[in-house]
Amino acid sequence: MIETARRTLRELIRPLKKSENRLDISLVTNDLAIGAAPRSSHSINKLRDLGFRHVIDLRAERNPSDILMNTEDFLVRWVPIYDDWRPKPPEVYRKLEVEIKEILLSGDGGKLFICCGAGEHRAPLAGVLALVVMGYSTESAITRVKEARPKAELLPAYKSTLIEFLGSKK
Repeated sequence: MIETARRTLRELIRPLKKSENRLDISLVTNDLAIGAAPRSSHSINKLRDLGFRHVIDLRAERNPSDILMNTEDFLVRWVPIYDDWRPKPPEVYRKLEVEIKEILLSGDGGKLFICCGAGEHRAPLAGVLALVVMGYSTESAITRVKEARPKAELLPAYKSTLIEFLGSKK
């Protein structure tokens, strides 16, 4: 009960702290970053300036098309995942894996940015999956994401279902 109240309070306060033009991003590798969803065209332009050409937006609570505009050199893919602290079914990870592989195989040299509402739960989880797709072991991927984004919280329900999904692929 107390944890639910804390979470609710954090969710209410978080938008008040965010600046529309601030880009909340953590570089995991030279070609992969995770963070909070950009909230303005200014932030999107910052992403472009940093060489990002692909975005996977995980916010199920909001269709990002009103903010993140697809262009010839900037492609946003929407893979909706609710941040409900519940275990995720394998289909969620399968869809995410397909999108990550398509981006990595595109060969256009563009970097990948994975985002969610605050960049604390879903984006780090997807960052782990992206690193595994890139050839990292699960444990080294988790360590790398946590080092790159200290505020990342790999929730037990999410982490266990991701590890189960990755284990089923062996």
